[in-house]
Amino acid sequence: MELKKAAEISAIASALGTFYCCAIATYTVIHQTQQPITTAPASGTDVMPHLTALQISAVVVFALVALGIIAASVLNYLSLRKTDEVPIVSGQWKPKWLKLQWATAERERLEGEVRKWKDRVTELETKDATTALAAIKITKLNADVTYNGGDTYPLKIRLHLRNDSSVPIDVQMQEFRPGFATLKAFPVEVLQIRMRDIWYPKEHGVGHIALYSGQQFQAWIAPDEGRFNKAQLESHRDEIGTLVLRINGRNVDVSL
Repeated sequence: MELKKAAEISAIASALGTFYCCAIATYTVIHQTQQPITTAPASGTDVMPHLTALQISAVVVFALVALGIIAASVLNYLSLRKTDEVPIVSGQWKPKWLKLQWATAERERLEGEVRKWKDRVTELETKDATTALAAIKITKLNADVTYNGGDTYPLKIRLHLRNDSSVPIDVQMQEFRPGFATLKAFPVEVLQIRMRDIWYPKEHGVGHIALYSGQQFQAWIAPDEGRFNKAQLESHRDEIGTLVLRINGRNVDVSL
């Protein structure tokens, strides 16, 4: 049972109990005075006496006490009923429905705050992504088709590229989307950086490089020599396919 409901029942029970007790006491006092007594023994006549001053005082006291307690109980009950209309501050008793109402309002407020911040984060991420993509600029300087019959991958397309972005970049091979040609394989450790007209590492490429603005680098892919030859690839430039580089965490397409 809720504390408020129990207090209301207690106030009502207190008022009724007090009224009952005082009524019983008053009845007992009056009833005792109504017992006939003999005032003239010789004649045998019974007389009904009146209430004495002490008995009247007792009845009045009982009535006043009863009225006082009943009034206090009624006021207590009314004050409990009015708690719904009184602002609740921390530490005071709160009815269950008011707690639920407050919790619902607080949940809706917090959900609104979460939505607002999610929208703000999405806006910032979109802006950052657009800025990052706009800042990355890779220029294709050349794309040579070479053939060396003794290599594991005899047919190659070597890409000569330059970082024309205003910021440093890190580069990785991501994937190849075929167009006219398909690949024999897609090795990823094929990246080299140009320093003083020399490509580093000299013998073999690596899978991940970092470049300052203006630095040049190269990579190669291996078309399937069983299906294509050098002349075919050279005659289908810009139709061979698309090399996707992973630059600063974003995919950048280079058409071949």
